[in-house]
Amino acid sequence: MTHALLLVLVAACGSKGENPTSASGSMGSANGSSGSDAITKSSPIDGDPAYAVIERAFHNKRPAFPLLSSDGGVAAVEIVTPIGQSGGSTYSVGFVRVGADAWSGAEIELTTLVDAKLAHLLLDSMDTSAVAKFDVDAITKLAAELTYRIREEGFRRFDTLFDAITVGELVSAGPFRFKVTNDATGAISIAVSEGSTQVATEQLQPVPMGRVGDTDCIARPVVKRAFSDVGRRRLLLHVGWNAGPDRCQVPDDKYRLVAPR
Repeated sequence: MTHALLLVLVAACGSKGENPTSASGSMGSANGSSGSDAITKSSPIDGDPAYAVIERAFHNKRPAFPLLSSDGGVAAVEIVTPIGQSGGSTYSVGFVRVGADAWSGAEIELTTLVDAKLAHLLLDSMDTSAVAKFDVDAITKLAAELTYRIREEGFRRFDTLFDAITVGELVSAGPFRFKVTNDATGAISIAVSEGSTQVATEQLQPVPMGRVGDTDCIARPVVKRAFSDVGRRRLLLHVGWNAGPDRCQVPDDKYRLVAPR
């Protein structure tokens, strides 16, 4: 469920440090071309006002998302949505259950630490040099609850990261193989198999996102990354969006946790 933030008169962010990324560490990486410079980011970065809030909430020990529970039943992921071209974003942690229709967003459990209201407050404070005042303790409590759940349910990192996925190329990912194709409308299809067994076939359509001036904003889905785990026989697919023209908004990134049939 989504947790709302209460705004009160409390002092704001701490100092900024190095930003750990989910692609670092012992994971392997598959090469290719994904056009990632046109796709939404998946972690808050230094310079984004949400970054200092999140780092402070996790006491500079933010988990290296995405993570997979010990039984392979749930993946924990970051959902970071830019606020237009402002450089700010919202920040949530989502729990995606295996086999869930995470593309629709209906089956993902969200805990929101920085919502749109707080993100705008932080951006406004940067413009005016005023001190943003909000409930730091409430956000820190949410971060502690997330950390506790991750520890208690034995979440740990996936074996291998695939961070550059070429459309039309068959990718071997642990026990699975998958291929991404697209069509002239901007829709993509993702076919996942294990051996000769078809595990999943998914299609995602472009999403209309209103207008900027005289330009229609159409967010087009792109498979941004994939994560495999051989021991737990899981594949996590991460779909981002090509935003189109400057200042166009994008939907939240989508995730799907795939298991053998």
